[in-house]
Amino acid sequence: MVVVEGGAGEREATYVAEAGTVTRVVSESFAGLAERGATVEMEIRASWTPTGPNVAAHLQAWTDLLCTVGGLPPLPDGVTALPRARADRPPYLRPRYVNTLNL
Repeated sequence: MVVVEGGAGEREATYVAEAGTVTRVVSESFAGLAERGATVEMEIRASWTPTGPNVAAHLQAWTDLLCTVGGLPPLPDGVTALPRARADRPPYLRPRYVNTLNL
């Protein structure tokens, strides 16, 4: 069994036959393309076989991993995710977190 800690708490997901790779590509341009600057791309491939009936825990843990890799921090204690924002609001005006610690 593995316990994956993420922004939404711990996920208990049992599995066998785990395997995977992480590929990182760094591109740096030169000469006539030097203005572009460096870029980085990453590909994550993973496979495993769930052994228990709780497939949702595996999907939640995978989502937690992708959010972490994408730079989204886990929600700290005392912070609650807000429900989906109104669709008529532009994304930059939609609140993401609410502080319930009264700091």
